[in-house]
Amino acid sequence: MLYVLESKLRSVKFYGERVMSIARSAARTVLIADAFVLSFATLSSGAERLSALPKAERGAWGAVGVVASKGPVACSGTLVAADLVVTAAHCVAHDTGLMEGIQFIAGLDGTRRIATSSAVEVLRFPVWDHAKGHNRIRLDLAVLRLGRLIPADKQKPIDLLPPEQSLPAAGALLGYQKSRGNSLYGRFGCTLERSRALGVLTSDCLATKGNSGGPVLVKYGDNWLLAAVIVAIDEDQGTTFLVEANGWLLAQVKAAEDRETARVAKPSDARP
Repeated sequence: MLYVLESKLRSVKFYGERVMSIARSAARTVLIADAFVLSFATLSSGAERLSALPKAERGAWGAVGVVASKGPVACSGTLVAADLVVTAAHCVAHDTGLMEGIQFIAGLDGTRRIATSSAVEVLRFPVWDHAKGHNRIRLDLAVLRLGRLIPADKQKPIDLLPPEQSLPAAGALLGYQKSRGNSLYGRFGCTLERSRALGVLTSDCLATKGNSGGPVLVKYGDNWLLAAVIVAIDEDQGTTFLVEANGWLLAQVKAAEDRETARVAKPSDARP
């Protein structure tokens, strides 16, 4: 599922959620969602969509997977700790109380997968459920706590970009497509810019349905780090909206790492 902001149409459905009315002026595109007006300057329309990664490259991204539920929603997600997956909040907005219906399928490639684990807890960003207007996009983060952990020797999680590191000008967007859900799609060299008006990052690489919740990765040295999550697009302007990893997400990852430390320490602490 992916929020779509399309100024070519008078109205457009937020995939899986609501209809957004649209008005246009000569100087700007005005997007009206939940009675809140979002506006921004006209952007370049030369965007390229995410495309299927070559088979030889897909194995490097086993921490990226599909977030699947029994409902109509199919999204992407990223393993960020042994028992923790980050995705978009709107991907799991309809699954409260139905945790057994949400699964994370890591490294899905055709009929092959690295691991599958069901969620035992879903945590959406605080106040997202009641957010309106641009806050519905700006706070669109969630984590899934997995019932069966995925150990590092099976699949290493992707680390988050530390808050003290500056955001590079370009990165990679990865995710699965709803209509072609068994292969990983992506694009590298995507521009990353901050929209101060909306409080999100933007990119000229255009995502599509199913990419929601997918990672935005940046490279530091030899390592790829998660800097943001894909949440929405503006088809007309060729822009994808990204929610930056924040303090709340860092705290969720730290709690997951503490759980893993406790699990590893427990056998050695046992007394006969």
